[in-house]
Amino acid sequence: MPVTITGEEADERNQVRARIDAAIALINAHADQLDPADVNIIHNVKSITASDWLYSFIDVRTGRFNLLFSDVLNPGMSTAFLATDIAHDAYHVTQHRRGMENTPENAPLYERQANAFSMRPGKIFGLTPDELNVINSDRHTFYNPSHDPYP
Repeated sequence: MPVTITGEEADERNQVRARIDAAIALINAHADQLDPADVNIIHNVKSITASDWLYSFIDVRTGRFNLLFSDVLNPGMSTAFLATDIAHDAYHVTQHRRGMENTPENAPLYERQANAFSMRPGKIFGLTPDELNVINSDRHTFYNPSHDPYP
């Protein structure tokens, strides 16, 4: 999967690349334990870009997952959690392909659905009970009609 990392210092870019590579390796290492339908959903992520975005998001049209540099480097972001985050955003592409458009009214529902989906692979990736609880209790929602503030 193509990974592009821009901004920051070379050492930090290398750290981000290593963390993303580790998350992708974790997904690949457990692919045979995942339901084939879940694997197909995770394959919705076609590329990853890490930069100084305003927030992390996926472009549901292209499958480009845009990660906030500081999120990837957050010491609390385990490899399993980053891999699960990839799965979560991959599910948003599936929602889009099903004709489900992100609006202020349905954004909370879509986030809950993506969270519910991501817990299945997350358990296989090795999320801790505390990390599973973070996903289960997540109430953040995000509405952006374009799904990509940097077209």
